[in-house]
Amino acid sequence: MGRGVVMVCGSRSLSPSNVPLVSHVVQSLLSAGRGIAVGCAAGADAAVVSSVLAAGAGSRLKIYAAFGPGGAGTAGRLSALSVVSQAAASGVPVSWWAGGPASVPLRGRLASRSLACVRSVLGSGAGAGLVAFVSVLPSRSWGSGAFPSCGSGSWSSVAAAA
Repeated sequence: MGRGVVMVCGSRSLSPSNVPLVSHVVQSLLSAGRGIAVGCAAGADAAVVSSVLAAGAGSRLKIYAAFGPGGAGTAGRLSALSVVSQAAASGVPVSWWAGGPASVPLRGRLASRSLACVRSVLGSGAGAGLVAFVSVLPSRSWGSGAFPSCGSGSWSSVAAAA
């Protein structure tokens, strides 16, 4: 994917008025020759995938899904099943079950999926980065460990990357 890959994450409840900002950031990353890694959630993740597909740059995208092909294990409306499936059908690489199999509780799969994405990006070389579109501060103090949960997957991804 060229120079370091950038993970883009953010709120599942991204305001529709912020979608143009997400698209602008995606365009800037693509113009800079960057690859983009993203999760599988509604909101910011879905906006990133849609923006990359609209730019015809699916070869520069990697999706980390906490669910399987066809939607097995999704989190209902919190998952971007439709756009992830569309991306997969167009040849975008999707790491299905990136957070573990269906037997792993959803909360654990989401955290493990995000950590897999962070680790992949950090291993992508010089220029690796993370952009987060957050809507609120973390709901609690950061925990410890590889994925320091704080009640927000986006903020926890930022902390894990740091």
